Amino acid sequence: ILFVFIALFAIISYFDLGIPKNKFYDAVLMFIRSTAIIILWVFIAAPLIMKFIKNIFQRSENKYKNEVEKIIALFPLFRGAYTESKKISANHHGLKKIAMFISLYLILLLLSEGVQSEEHLHING
Repeated sequence: ILFVFIALFAIISYFDLGIPKNKFYDAVLMFIRSTAIIILWVFIAAPLIMKFIKNIFQRSENKYKNEVEKIIALFPLFRGAYTESKKISANHHGLKKIAMFISLYLILLLLSEGVQSEEHLHING
């Protein structure tokens, strides 16, 4: 009820009500109007806006959470493919070593992803 009164006062104070004006009246009216606007902002508008923003962030967090978990689960796979590719390509030198490493790394990633998908199918189905 108090907030409704403050809101109505803030709105009505912008209209000319036929009250004789002087500088003191204008100063008091400006102070009360600004105080009313600050109170409305702090206790009504800001909490509603914060609630709205939190809801938006929660929806987007839930949307991307599964994707991030899947990517993080692949990190050990990347590390294993890297170490194996490094071991196997260690026998070669120069550009052949780099080409061998990249080829092995990509092949191991692709093969291990296929194995991982098959294991996932066998476990769930």
